[in-house]
Amino acid sequence: MKKETSTFGTVFIIILHTVIIFPFFASIIVFFLKKYTENAILFDFIHLLFLYLSLRYILFYISKKMVIQNPKKVFNRSLQFFGVVLLISALYNIGKSFEFYHLLYVTFYYWIKFLIFHEMTKKYLFSLRNDRNMIEYLQIDQKDDVMVFCRGCGKEIHESAEICPHCGAPQNLPSTKTNSVALFFIGLGWSIVLWIVSLFVIGFFIGLINPEEGAEIAGKFGEEYGLVLLLLSMIVSGVLTKLRILPGTGKKA
Repeated sequence: MKKETSTFGTVFIIILHTVIIFPFFASIIVFFLKKYTENAILFDFIHLLFLYLSLRYILFYISKKMVIQNPKKVFNRSLQFFGVVLLISALYNIGKSFEFYHLLYVTFYYWIKFLIFHEMTKKYLFSLRNDRNMIEYLQIDQKDDVMVFCRGCGKEIHESAEICPHCGAPQNLPSTKTNSVALFFIGLGWSIVLWIVSLFVIGFFIGLINPEEGAEIAGKFGEEYGLVLLLLSMIVSGVLTKLRILPGTGKKA
C-alpha cells in the first residue's frame, strides 16, 4: 500500500540513494579495479552507470510505495540539492589540478551527471504531475466549474488546471520555464560545444591555407587563444541563456 510522503521526505530519499548509497558501491568497485588499471575514464563511467541505476531504482521504489502531493516541488528541491552536491564535488576535483584540459574534463563530466539526474527525474515526476492534474480535474465540484479552452487541443478544461488533463499541454506559460539551475548547466554545456566547434573550424582553415605546417600552427593557436575562445563561447551562451533561449535550439525556455 502506498503512503503519502512529504516533499522533504521524498527529496531526502532521492538524494540519499543518488549521492550516498549507490556512489558508495561504485567506489568499492573502483577500489578493486585500481589493482588492475588506473584508467580514470573507466572509473568515471562506473560512477555515471551507478547514478543511472540509482535513479532507476529510487523512481521505481517511489512509484510502488509513495504518494507525492507536489511532484513539481519535489523535482525543483531535489535538483537544487543534487546541483549543490555536484558543485562542491566539482570544485574539489578542480582544486587537484588547474591544468586547462583537466578543468574541461571535470566540467564535462559533472555536466553529464547533472543532465542524467535532470532528465530522469523530470520525466518521471512531471508524469506524476500530469496524472495528479487529471485526478484533481475529475474531482472538481460541478457547481463551481468555470471552463476554458485548452491551448493545445482546444477541449474544455477547468480554469484552475495548469496542465490539460486530455493532452498534457501546459496552460500557465510562465510555469513552463526551465529551472534556472538547469539553464546554467545547459548553457555551460553548449559553451563547450561552441568552443570545440570554433577550434575545429579555425584549425581546418589553417590546414587549408598552410597544409605543411597547418597542424603545428593550429596547435599553437589552440594553446595561445583556446582559453579566449572558450570565454567568448561562454559569453555567447550566457547571453542566450539570459534571454531564456536554449543555446543550439533557438527556442524559448
